[in-house]
Amino acid sequence: MKAKKSDLPRWGDHVTVTAISHLGCEANWAGFPQCTPGSGNGSAIYQPIPGWGILQTKVITHTSVNASQAVSVIAAGGHFISRVDIDMAYSLVIDIAYKEGKDDVALNLKQQWSKHVREVYEWESNKNTIQAVVHCEAHGDCANQMGGSINISVEADLIYIGEPNAGILIRTLLEDNDLEKSNALGRLPRPRVEANA
Repeated sequence: MKAKKSDLPRWGDHVTVTAISHLGCEANWAGFPQCTPGSGNGSAIYQPIPGWGILQTKVITHTSVNASQAVSVIAAGGHFISRVDIDMAYSLVIDIAYKEGKDDVALNLKQQWSKHVREVYEWESNKNTIQAVVHCEAHGDCANQMGGSINISVEADLIYIGEPNAGILIRTLLEDNDLEKSNALGRLPRPRVEANA
């Protein structure tokens, strides 16, 4: 009987999230007798949780009257598994596969290992933060005062590259290749403890 796999994300998993929800602004006139058109601005940023990279974004415009928007993916926010952790995880699991007599699994893992390393290198230098800016202005004239407004959301398609935790990668590699976790006991890395600032 196969053991149930954990709900942990796997390298290459895709998910779509609402990165920014209902970012907006409103602008009105100051009113009689001033007759001054107003303006408004709004901004938001989004960074995926560690281990996830932004593949693409989609802007959903809920409303827009005399307004503008700019959404971009900027350089910042990438927190992925390190080369050291990848090497440790694959090396351990490949060793277990050989010890269990699963040479074909070990060979497949070696190929996956090099692909995983290449992908992490690519994402380390990639842009991984969404920045959204909106601007709106009141328009018309003193006799015909009209407001301005905008409301947008931003969806992001994400890919799982691997969070900075070798233990999670080891666990998913063992589960996905039907290898015995008991063979890894005593060899798994200890959880990292962050020092309090």
